[in-house]
Amino acid sequence: MEEINKRQESLGEALLRFCESFENVKAAKGGRFYEGQRDSSIKRFELCVDLFWKVLKDFIAAKHGIFVASPKSVVRESLKQSIINENELLLLIKMIDDRNLTSHTYDEVLAEDILKRLPEFYTLMNQIFLRLNN
Repeated sequence: MEEINKRQESLGEALLRFCESFENVKAAKGGRFYEGQRDSSIKRFELCVDLFWKVLKDFIAAKHGIFVASPKSVVRESLKQSIINENELLLLIKMIDDRNLTSHTYDEVLAEDILKRLPEFYTLMNQIFLRLNN
């Protein structure tokens, strides 16, 4: 249980840093440090996605006694357990797909496209995170 709490705390902190990072990208737009800020924000996104699905996995195991192993199976099980709704499921699947793309491919156009979706992904993860902690 202590490990679960530690992972939840880590996710809470990571989400704050993630939000700060894409706010910094907005401030740097067009400036000298823009690419570095963008890339940093994408790395924070990857970290948050990894922590997020593991927190969901822990929650499902602790509350429902169901053990799932992959990010997409975790979000699908979250729908089955009414932790998330269908719209959230679709966006979470897109988020996981984007995370996989950023981890395995580097392309400027892709980075810019994903960067535009980061605020929406942050809002989604944060809302579900808060829901789990209530």
